Amino acid sequence: MLTSAEAKPCLDQAPIGAKTNEMGCFPAFFGGLMTAYGGNDLFEVVTVDAGMVSRANADLIHAANKGYVMALKDGQPELLAEAQRLLGKNGKPDFETGVEVYQGRRVRRRLFRTTEMAGYHGWSHLRQIWRVEKETRDVDGNLVEHENRYFLTNLTPGRLTAAQILDVVRGHWGIENDCFWTLDTQWGEDAVPWCSQGIAVEVLSWLRLMAYNLLQLARRTHLRLRLPNGDRQDPPPWRRIFQWVRQAWRRPLVEAIPVYG
Repeated sequence: MLTSAEAKPCLDQAPIGAKTNEMGCFPAFFGGLMTAYGGNDLFEVVTVDAGMVSRANADLIHAANKGYVMALKDGQPELLAEAQRLLGKNGKPDFETGVEVYQGRRVRRRLFRTTEMAGYHGWSHLRQIWRVEKETRDVDGNLVEHENRYFLTNLTPGRLTAAQILDVVRGHWGIENDCFWTLDTQWGEDAVPWCSQGIAVEVLSWLRLMAYNLLQLARRTHLRLRLPNGDRQDPPPWRRIFQWVRQAWRRPLVEAIPVYG
C-alpha cells in the first residue's frame, strides 16, 4: 500500500503459501516491488509490521538503498527489551501533537526516540529506535486507553522531522485501518466464499482490490467538502458510499432522448 497517499491505494499483493509466512515471502515480494518501482525515486521508505521483521529482511531493504521502518514487537524480544529499557521511562517527548477529537474521544500522540541502539547486535544499519505513545481520553478527561508502539529504522537522524515521523507511523497504521479492516468488516471479504478453487480466489481478490482503490480514491479525496478553515470534512462512511453505488446502478446508462416528428 502507498501509505503516504491520502487514498491509501493498494498497489500489489501476493498469496502466502501454506509452508511459509509473511517473513519468508517478503524477499520475493520486495524484489517485485523493486522491479516495478525501485529504479527511481518513486518511493524511499518501506514500512512493515512485526510479522516481517528480521535482520535478513532489513539487510535486503538497506542494500537496495531504501529506508525501513519496522514495527518492533515480541517477535524480536532482545531488541524490544533493550528499546523498552532505553525509551520506556516517562520523560520529556521529542514531539507532542495537539489534541485530536476522534469518535467523541480526545487523542494525543507523543514521540520518543534514541540513537543509542545504532548497530545493535549485528544490525549494522540500524540508526534509530522510536517509541510512539498514544493517549486516549473521554470528554471528561478520563484515561480510556494508553499504548506504546516501538519501531526500528535505518533512517538517518534528521531525515524526517518529528512531525513527519508521526505521519509515517500513522500512515503505516492505515494499512490495517484503511485497507484490511475495510475489506474485512465493510466489504465482508471473508463473510461469504464467492469462490474457493484455484486461481479464481486470487482473481476475485484482485477485482475486489481494484474496486476498493477506485471507491477509496473517491471517498478520501473527491467526496470531501473543504471547510472554511481549509481542512476537509471527514470521509463519508462506507455505508453511504455503497448506497451511492447502488443508486448509480439503478439509473439508466443513457437517458431517453425525445424524438419529434
